[in-house]
Amino acid sequence: MISAVILSMEATPQAIIKEVSSKLHRDVLKLCGFKKTAYVWTREGDWLKIIDLQFSSWNSSEEARLTLNLGVFIPNLYRAMRSHPVPDKPKEFHCDVRTRIGMLLPPGTDKWWTVTAASKAQDLFDELSADLLETGIPWLDGLHSYESVAAELLLQKNPFKAAVVLKLDGRDDEAAKVMRTAREKAHKLALPELVRVAKALGIPV
Repeated sequence: MISAVILSMEATPQAIIKEVSSKLHRDVLKLCGFKKTAYVWTREGDWLKIIDLQFSSWNSSEEARLTLNLGVFIPNLYRAMRSHPVPDKPKEFHCDVRTRIGMLLPPGTDKWWTVTAASKAQDLFDELSADLLETGIPWLDGLHSYESVAAELLLQKNPFKAAVVLKLDGRDDEAAKVMRTAREKAHKLALPELVRVAKALGIPV
């Protein structure tokens, strides 16, 4: 059950955020199957689902800004895109399909929360938990197949990765078509990597 009130013992931005993250874990994310390490939550499965609470590099003792990053780590996709091994403990930045919570919310722009000593922890908790439950976690849950991942990557205007996912899904003709689009749009500096990956996977370029 979600408790109604948070009582902050030490009114600093850092203390408020720590308190809210603990409550998020206890009352929301743990119930959704996530495990917590510091300010990162992960849910095991065929693909690892990751929620990362990111802080601004400009935070101070008087004011802190934060946002939520979301990612799905797909080992086969990671291997296909790179020549180095899969990390033992993947982070959000290792994910090939990822986003920030603000990009999933109207109007589809970056969203940051500002926390000061005057901020109410309960208000911050209410906003974060609502965005996660209504939008963030459903987005993660929706990425459960190569088909859904390819569609998301195309929505994010990343035909290169989408073509690789289609190939992994056995949809060779579609992979070739999307890879051609990716090659046409690729920056000249990115083109050698695109060609390398496509040839390694047997996708015509």
